Amino acid sequence: MKKIFLIFVVISTVLFSCSNREAILQKICQMKSIPVVIPTDKMIYWEPDEYVDTHHNENKYRLVVYTDSTQCSSCFISHLSDWYEFLSLERNGHLSVTFIIEPPKSQYEETIERIKKKQFLHAIYIDSDCQFRENNPQIPQERIYHIFLLNKDNQIELVGNPIQNSQVGKMLMDILMKQKS
Repeated sequence: MKKIFLIFVVISTVLFSCSNREAILQKICQMKSIPVVIPTDKMIYWEPDEYVDTHHNENKYRLVVYTDSTQCSSCFISHLSDWYEFLSLERNGHLSVTFIIEPPKSQYEETIERIKKKQFLHAIYIDSDCQFRENNPQIPQERIYHIFLLNKDNQIELVGNPIQNSQVGKMLMDILMKQKS
């Protein structure tokens, strides 16, 4: 009986794993099917006093780091400094990095204060009217899909967090190195 139960657990795990992987791939294909719209004219642009705008660079790629109102805004803000390594790639002209935060309306002022206190040295778009989400229904609500690399046509090339997943980080660097050649 124990043997049958163990076999059932193993088979269930394998089937769940395969179906979960299939669901992830399906969501990523859905994301890649439509260009991403970044309605910067409808968002509040916050920048620190010492910020040097590098978005005018003719970068082929843009890394979008997005958090919506269902996620912990203060958690997102507390980890902004984790992105400094990738911001050096921006300064070197390899890619642009766009941070978009969609705080709950009730936390808008508090969010701005937290960003200021963090002393993050990069601009952030504050999407108080959920414009990014509204313009991009192809992006799933789950947080794992909220960091992605766009090409010059705003098509998604890569999905995932290069800081938390070294494979995604390597794939990102490979894409950027191909750009240079």
